Amino acid sequence: MNKKVIALAVAGALALPLAAKAQTANVTMYGTFRLAMESTDLKDVGRNNHIDSWSSRWGIRGIESLGGGLNGIFQLETGVNLDNPGGVVAESAAAGTNTSVRYQFITLREAWAGLNGGFGTIKMGAGLTPWDDVLGYDHLLLANGFEAQTTLGGGANPAITRAGGFTNYAAAGSVATSNTSGNSCNAATNWDARYGESIRYDSPSFSGLVFATQFAFLGENSTGFKCKGWDSKVDYNNGPIEAAIAYARHIDFQQYDGAAWIAHAAYNFGVAKIQGAYQRMHYDGNNGSVGQATARYYNVGVVVPIGPGVLTGQYGNRNKGVTTSATAVTEFQDGGGKQYTASYKYNFSKRTAVYTWAARVDAGSDATIEGGPKGGKATALGFGIVHNF
Repeated sequence: MNKKVIALAVAGALALPLAAKAQTANVTMYGTFRLAMESTDLKDVGRNNHIDSWSSRWGIRGIESLGGGLNGIFQLETGVNLDNPGGVVAESAAAGTNTSVRYQFITLREAWAGLNGGFGTIKMGAGLTPWDDVLGYDHLLLANGFEAQTTLGGGANPAITRAGGFTNYAAAGSVATSNTSGNSCNAATNWDARYGESIRYDSPSFSGLVFATQFAFLGENSTGFKCKGWDSKVDYNNGPIEAAIAYARHIDFQQYDGAAWIAHAAYNFGVAKIQGAYQRMHYDGNNGSVGQATARYYNVGVVVPIGPGVLTGQYGNRNKGVTTSATAVTEFQDGGGKQYTASYKYNFSKRTAVYTWAARVDAGSDATIEGGPKGGKATALGFGIVHNF
């Protein structure tokens, strides 16, 4: 019996340091599952009915106390296609046949490791940018195929697509032997994206004022393009006032050099919150592409709490369209569009909600929607359910 007591005491003593370390580390699993049905009518083309899982995701994040107010942190977040776990297919040019597209059941959204403390937070990896932080303030339409900021405000291409058409910037790596030309440097006119191969710093909050900057070696290569991205923001959120501004640079992209600004402002009156945003997106041809173009976008919106739910309305307008190619940056004078949206979200609890929405997009005379005719019009109705954990 004495030997057993001694053995237990020794085992307990050895376990104490491990237990103490475990208590200083915290790992959390989190996520949101969103499934919704949407019915879209594209004038002179037809109706599309489908169920999707826009922005569904799950992930883990962790923090470990290193002493002296310093913490080690990490995050890994993946998107999940709950509606079609076998992958998504799209109709090809050949009638009656299908071809695979880039969407898979699981896709990477965030992947970081870093440190934080009184100095702020620094992390390295892949993820959303300060530009996207500011853009997200005006995401009032919830998750569906016609999110206002994705359809019109995420970029300036006159070929207007539903949510999912934006591009995550690939990171070719410094010595990517499979792509030594550097051609993976992104050529899309979008600014709403994730950066790979990046480092980001966020300042601590100074009475609601925060600064952040992020730099990415998106496709820097020893023999090809030197594709990089750089985003920064200043963000103020205190009481009823909300204000933010961000600047983004696309450096030596495959077909252009670009710079863009976005500004957001809002005031919460209690019974309603009034808000709006403005963007200016500029593109200069490079690497053999000539010309330049500038597009502008703005939106205004209102958020009204009604019981446990929230009602929103929003109007968005982009004045021009822009395309890039290996030879030219082209501006379309009437390649923009107008968007009208409304949504209502009812919260059953802090974790579960249902929502419904309506949206309309009127393309400019030089713009198309979903491959339809120029100057097309689209309307969408839908409803969905959200569960957070």
